[in-house]
Amino acid sequence: KTRSGRLCQMWTKTYPHMHSYSPRNYPEGGLGAHSFCRSPDNDYMPWCFTTDPTKKWEYCDVRKCSESKFYTYPNTSFITVPIPTTTTTQVPVTYTPTLCFDPMQPFSYRGPVSVTQTGINCQMWDYNRPHSHIYTSSRFPNKGLGYHTQCRNPDGDRRPWCFTNNPAVPWDYCNVPVCGYGKATTTTRWTTRQTTTTRMNLLNYGTCGNPSYPMIIPLQFRIVGGVESTPGSLPWLVSLRRTSGSAHFCGGALVNPSWVLTAAHCVSRPDQPATYYGMVGKHYRYVDNEPDERRITFSEIFRHGLFSSRTLTNDIALMKISAPVVSTDKIQPVCLPSNRNRPAQMRMAIISGWGITQGTGSNSVLRQANVPILSQQTCLMLHRDIAAGMICAGYTEGGTDTCQGDSGGPLVGLDNTGRYEIIGVVSWGIGCAQPNQPGVYTQVSFYLDWINNIMAFN
Repeated sequence: KTRSGRLCQMWTKTYPHMHSYSPRNYPEGGLGAHSFCRSPDNDYMPWCFTTDPTKKWEYCDVRKCSESKFYTYPNTSFITVPIPTTTTTQVPVTYTPTLCFDPMQPFSYRGPVSVTQTGINCQMWDYNRPHSHIYTSSRFPNKGLGYHTQCRNPDGDRRPWCFTNNPAVPWDYCNVPVCGYGKATTTTRWTTRQTTTTRMNLLNYGTCGNPSYPMIIPLQFRIVGGVESTPGSLPWLVSLRRTSGSAHFCGGALVNPSWVLTAAHCVSRPDQPATYYGMVGKHYRYVDNEPDERRITFSEIFRHGLFSSRTLTNDIALMKISAPVVSTDKIQPVCLPSNRNRPAQMRMAIISGWGITQGTGSNSVLRQANVPILSQQTCLMLHRDIAAGMICAGYTEGGTDTCQGDSGGPLVGLDNTGRYEIIGVVSWGIGCAQPNQPGVYTQVSFYLDWINNIMAFN
């Protein structure tokens, strides 16, 4: 913990704060897959990035060796902590200053842009208001920092950025021309479709399952013939698409600013993440450039190692987003389950998607429906091929179900705290909305350990 009691962010993670302090970049800094306070940059006392989205980093209250002969490490008696004596020699690296962003020299940008991509003025680098930070010219002397507000890239991020003068927005990327893409003074490769009317909600960056827009929850309705959802009321829904085309083919759920949860059968080429992309903040399936939409790309795909395309057992996959998604009032993660318990029988849940409606309504808009979770006994009676990690949801009389195009989408419900959590992932069924053929979903809580391990170490 930091001196103010905030929990530390793991050094190997870049959420909620992007940084370059990795074990690879600082091999002698004691960094790794842990959240212990360290001083990789030889600061005067240990520090860490925090899990508070509004506080990027803070010092830790660690006693100096001269103040105590012995240290007690609670709950870590199995860890041996040597105190090495090392001498680190830093070799200076010279970058040619550029007025455009050269991805091959990510630290070299020295241009005049001093506003973010959303139009917010940048904070002065050698000033700690409104945001306290470590990126000062004294600590990073060769990164172009100083008493100015121009966008820079001191940590080698994917493009230049800055801290902002808005207390509610700690930092953001800048629209800096990329070298080699037209005239550097006028052409910008990095653009945003977000309009100035979109309310950024970085203070709630770590929240989940709390839509800004009210959910439509009548007693019963159908996707196959159902109702159109309120725009923004399902902010975690992802439309998965292929880069070889632009058509929606599967759904997914944003469960973290860096991760999308979907069905394993939706990603037949997990070793080729660049062949997929997703759209978040969408309501209309066929309308391009909606004001609140954002395109996301993927750097890695983790399909469950025991997934069977024949039986659809372990039908679950995680897709790592190339850069964390910033929450808005229409883009927000859904919560993961808090435990591994099986969802209660007859618990009401919500299905949603842009899938086939069998001619009973338009699939051009996002639709939703209510379905009850069925008991495992009923599920086994109606479907013989039910394996561990599968659950059934729907009505035995039929009429309410997901269909083709809804695969991979979330089955969500309210938890005890009033937030929406993801209960299941649309997996398979026999027909759509047929009597005695309820939909089969991957039980997310059954795979909670797998999900947490993937997200913690990748």
